Amino acid sequence: MKKKLTPEDFGITKYTWNPDGSLNVKGNIDLSNKNLKVIPFKFKEVDGWFSCNNNQLTSLEGAPTKVGGGFYCSCNQLTSLEDAPIEVAGDFYCINNQLKSLEGIPRKIGGMFLCYDNPKEFTKEEIKYAMHSTNTIKFIKSIKE
Repeated sequence: MKKKLTPEDFGITKYTWNPDGSLNVKGNIDLSNKNLKVIPFKFKEVDGWFSCNNNQLTSLEGAPTKVGGGFYCSCNQLTSLEDAPIEVAGDFYCINNQLKSLEGIPRKIGGMFLCYDNPKEFTKEEIKYAMHSTNTIKFIKSIKE
């Protein structure tokens, strides 16, 4: 029988379970380089940064809805940003994925938005449009400037 994974298995020690089964976490989450195909828990709020870089993720299902730092999902197999956080206080990196759509892009990003080395090259105008122009981004980096 396979052991059920716990937050502690991923170095997460300061957390609370919500009634809906999601996690609120105090501190940073580093799920990078774990060969994950899925995010192992349903996160709600993380008050630090959240990194799931360098895995085999095809979806951001389970990602937090609100991140108090940066959100990093580069070097995966994502084709869209569906299930990405709604609000990211820091930077948002989605470099080197398989993005064909910006659907699901956060409504608020407090820092830089980096999105390049994807099959679709997004223009700054496309990115701003996808965010409904309500976003205040300090810097956008995409292949098509």
